[in-house]
Amino acid sequence: MFIGVSKDRALYSLSVAQKMKELAQEQCPGDIEFAQDMFSLGIVHDIGYEYAAIQTEHAEVGGNILKRVGYKYWQEVFFHGYSDATYDSLALRILNTADLSTDAKGNRVTVQERLDDVKARYGEDSFQYLDFLKLAQKLNLV
Repeated sequence: MFIGVSKDRALYSLSVAQKMKELAQEQCPGDIEFAQDMFSLGIVHDIGYEYAAIQTEHAEVGGNILKRVGYKYWQEVFFHGYSDATYDSLALRILNTADLSTDAKGNRVTVQERLDDVKARYGEDSFQYLDFLKLAQKLNLV
């Protein structure tokens, strides 16, 4: 049994992609190709939900799928959302920042609002909340 991708997840990914494009344009003005790459990465970053058995495996599953097909940013997908990731890149920081700035329905929110939403959905002691909080702190977003 797989989790699957919902309409909300698709809207969420589109919103993350748009935010990533904006962040890329701020970080690398004039680099149209990088902005396009970041938009594309935002669209596919949660592909693992279609095949993961549990929510916490979606990044690894998606990263492995994209690695197999030769996708340039597979590592960003594989490591996104994890505060203790052993990999780092500008693209991963942009992805995590956009991820932390978008709620589950695709609305733009503050990082604190996103953290509050994750805490309400999964609980204050959940892996999801604690790791998102640690990631936000690592990125100096809270």
